[in-house]
Amino acid sequence: MTTRITTTDAPKGELKRQASTAPLAPTPKAVAPKATAGADAFVRQASSATVAAAAGLTPPTWNFFAQQVKKFYDASKDRTNAYNFPEILQDVPAMWKRPVQLDIRPTHKAAATTIQSSESYGELFKRIGLELGVDPYALATYCVFESYNGAKGSYNPHMREVAGGMHAAGIAATQAQDWKGRKIPGTDKAFPKTLEATAKLLRANPEYGVRCLASELKHWYDATGQDLAKAFPKTAYPAWGSPDKSRGNYGTQAQYVSRAFALYEQFKKADH
Repeated sequence: MTTRITTTDAPKGELKRQASTAPLAPTPKAVAPKATAGADAFVRQASSATVAAAAGLTPPTWNFFAQQVKKFYDASKDRTNAYNFPEILQDVPAMWKRPVQLDIRPTHKAAATTIQSSESYGELFKRIGLELGVDPYALATYCVFESYNGAKGSYNPHMREVAGGMHAAGIAATQAQDWKGRKIPGTDKAFPKTLEATAKLLRANPEYGVRCLASELKHWYDATGQDLAKAFPKTAYPAWGSPDKSRGNYGTQAQYVSRAFALYEQFKKADH
């Protein structure tokens, strides 16, 4: 089961998630791993991804037909209680280049040894994107909605929200209850078997949350006809229902896709 939750204990300035309970994801096309087995499927891809990296290959750039979405608009000037897009978009170039270790607390350093001292968020997204075959700009965009902290103008890799036994943890607000005991995508490691320990590890090492997001986002990208305009809403809220229905701080699907597209284009510019 996939969930999205909202509480009032998130750090000030963060974008909060709206509660929902969604049915299990449908079985995708043969080229995509099932949502319930995505982590295990991506583990088998790690060795070939390493070869690709050594060959100097780049991660994929996916289709994003946002302008074909009904009611699409330029969201670059959106200002609501949850969003100040002029400021967020202004922060994007620095976010892309910001070393991840700057945002990792000293108490979590020992658990984040997979991230090199100088590795930026952009480099992290591109490294995992190359390994797992996922668009790094899509990963960067999704994480803004889940853990952007307006007070410092960057991601909060230690984000945590708890409600009703559900635990959203880390840079991508990964649902710890969905990943406990499962393989970490693209690695030979597994999450702990308990919910609390899994949530703690997700908060300690942002790489693991990005890997889980990559697995989920790739599943929905393939299952929805390879279009980020459809994959983003499904990843965020699988049981969305009517596209015109507002889902908490996501807004309607047109609002969410329009805002995601503005971020996505800005991350692409930041990388060039």
